[in-house]
Amino acid sequence: MRLLFKTIGAEQIDLTATFSFGRTEADVSFPDDQSLAAIHGQFIVEGDKGFIMDNGSATGTFVNGIQVPANQKIELQEGDCIRFGAQIVYFTKERKFKAIPGEETLVSQTGKELLAKAKKIKEAKLKGIEQNIDQTKIILKKLNDDLDGINNKITLAQKAIEEAEKRQQEYEIEIQHLSANKDAIRKSLDDKKIPLVKLKLNLDDKLQLLDLTQAPDSEKQTVQVKLQKIVIQITALDDEKKELPIKIVDLKQKAQEIEKKIKEYMAQFEKLNQAMEERQAKYAPEIKRLQEELKSLEISLVKARESMKR
Repeated sequence: MRLLFKTIGAEQIDLTATFSFGRTEADVSFPDDQSLAAIHGQFIVEGDKGFIMDNGSATGTFVNGIQVPANQKIELQEGDCIRFGAQIVYFTKERKFKAIPGEETLVSQTGKELLAKAKKIKEAKLKGIEQNIDQTKIILKKLNDDLDGINNKITLAQKAIEEAEKRQQEYEIEIQHLSANKDAIRKSLDDKKIPLVKLKLNLDDKLQLLDLTQAPDSEKQTVQVKLQKIVIQITALDDEKKELPIKIVDLKQKAQEIEKKIKEYMAQFEKLNQAMEERQAKYAPEIKRLQEELKSLEISLVKARESMKR
């Protein structure tokens, strides 16, 4: 079976499989024919029979001047003249088409040019859909990356607040401990100091005795080293006792600084949350639209790829 298109060059197509025809989205397209629907109708092959069907187009499809019912396949007969838009097509089962009386002689060609043109249109459409998908994904990623960036800042601010509150709590616990137990701490330091003082006195006496007996310097040096260590320990205990109130004041100051930091972090946290709510409200409609558009494009991509196989 063959279809002879009455176009420039009278191109011919072997009708071996069902295919759609129309202006832009069909298997065989006529983009310059504005009177056609995107997918105007179909040529259908069932065994050794050929059929025509109009997909409910606005301008209709005609066989021998009679409009065919929409969405209903009509069997074609030898020599039938089919018209849709500005296109005229003849149906034949003969290997060589016989001119219809009253019609100018049509020269049969292989139809390769028409099919090649249709293929290029399909390829261009497929590429266009793929580019639109890529562009839509880029825009979606940009919006989501912006939201993720703010969300990461919110997480960092929250973590900073938690860490600052933890340090503040540690300072307060230590302040309470030192304030409540400062007398006990002083007594504990004094208790540690008493045996050291006694040991120091003993070493002092021993050193005097060594001097009186004119003992060797090596023996004196040993006692002096021990005495020096004891003096260092006593001094450290005295310093610790003196620094106790200073340490409490220092901890209170640090706690106040941390409290100030927490307020700054909280203000930043609230500001970021407000920014997130504003961005979400701003982006939500656009993200939804882009997601729907992406879904529609992916469906179109599947159809375009299926069309390329036909």
